[in-house]
Amino acid sequence: MARKRSRKRNILLEILDVLTDLGLKLGGLVFIVVLGYLVYGLAAKNGLGKLASLPPMDRDRVVSNVALGCSILRASGAVVAVCAAIRYYVEETLGYLMSILGVVLYFGMPWGFTVWFSQAELHANPAIATIVSGFRSLGTIMFLLGVFLIVRDLVLRMVYAFSGRDRKGQLFLIGEAAEGLQPGFRTKLYPQCWETHYCRDFVRKVCPAYQNRKPCWRIKVGCFCDEGTILRAMNVQSKEGQMFARDLNYRTGSVTGTRALTAAQKRTRCRTCVIFLYHQHQKYKLISPIVFPVTAALMWLFYPNIVGIFEGFVQFTDQFMRMVSFLPQTQVQAPELAVVPGAVQILFVMWLAIMIVSYALQFIEYCIFRLQV
Repeated sequence: MARKRSRKRNILLEILDVLTDLGLKLGGLVFIVVLGYLVYGLAAKNGLGKLASLPPMDRDRVVSNVALGCSILRASGAVVAVCAAIRYYVEETLGYLMSILGVVLYFGMPWGFTVWFSQAELHANPAIATIVSGFRSLGTIMFLLGVFLIVRDLVLRMVYAFSGRDRKGQLFLIGEAAEGLQPGFRTKLYPQCWETHYCRDFVRKVCPAYQNRKPCWRIKVGCFCDEGTILRAMNVQSKEGQMFARDLNYRTGSVTGTRALTAAQKRTRCRTCVIFLYHQHQKYKLISPIVFPVTAALMWLFYPNIVGIFEGFVQFTDQFMRMVSFLPQTQVQAPELAVVPGAVQILFVMWLAIMIVSYALQFIEYCIFRLQV
């Protein structure tokens, strides 16, 4: 039964892989063709900029063609974005790139067209207004899809952290973490090494970490790494001691004697120990949830400053587009988005909060699991 489910799953994944690959290729081709058609219409001498000079029948035809082209452009762009999200969902940067590109399309298109057209011409020309609206719609789709990927990444980080699994669904812990737990055993939120499910009574009796009440990662001596402790535990005349000896022989090979280790060698050995990895995992579970209330508090505390910076950036962009415009300065008017609506401000703050949480969790992961601080 399990094999049938696995086979069906593989077949579905193969079909999905083929469909998304086809969607990327065909969607990208259609997007490029339609984009070239619209760019040609904008750049042609008697193109969309001279729409008002055409007869009414031809003007309606051109506007209808542009509207159809923008619909195809929006649909093909959305297909490319969705297929890319499905095929490359494991790429953490994809969500950030999509959300940033969506913001650029949504806010940048009105400013981009003011380089060649005045605000009055943009409102009076339905074809250009349709193009701007089409790109902004595509930007909205990409922004929402990017935010979804970022939120998904945040949720998976927390789920994997609290379930003890990595991103491939494999157990983060090995050895006795997955089996052999003592009945009714409950670990603390931030346990010492002798308070974990790795510790056994017959080993604890000879363990210097337990005797000194200092965790093994502090004194660099423990039951999974120190030869002396291992030998003493293996000599315990009990069934558990014999099982412990067989387990150590399987993991590390035969242990025949003690040897002096440098401080650097002890640190290296400690960083590969499953008990220390479990300790780091518990540390991450303790620290990572703090990111959410701290970020919310910072957003609430600095909300006026963030909005002020955002509005200042919008005004700076408006001034920059005025400066690079090819139109006389008397014809250049600020686009409507120069005055940022309150809903857009709130959306920007929410997006910024999600980005801060995501990067904060990545930084904590790097410090705990890579640097192992």
